[in-house]
Amino acid sequence: MGAQLAGFNDSPDKKKDDYKAENAKARYCCTEMQGWRGSMEDSHIAELDIGDGNSLYGVFDGHGGREVAKFVQNHFTKNLVNSAAYRRKDFKLALENTFLKMDRLLLTEKGK
Repeated sequence: MGAQLAGFNDSPDKKKDDYKAENAKARYCCTEMQGWRGSMEDSHIAELDIGDGNSLYGVFDGHGGREVAKFVQNHFTKNLVNSAAYRRKDFKLALENTFLKMDRLLLTEKGK
């Protein structure tokens, strides 16, 4: 990359971490690689069963920092399954509301 940019390495970290699992209904595999960044900034959710037979998968790009991606990884599933829309099986609305809730939670002390 030429001149060292803040937060970037001189060469990409090509080490790959693989995650995989399966159950009777689904199988997944996920690979992450740090690349040029100084540290891994992304996170993901890969849940084969979130308690009711539904699966949940998500990739969260750090965009210059890992904090928000990790926060969403740690809080999304619980907030999703506890939402009123999810309990009524309105999954589209439940996902939309949960993403909006993540935004609101990030503005609180818990999100700092």
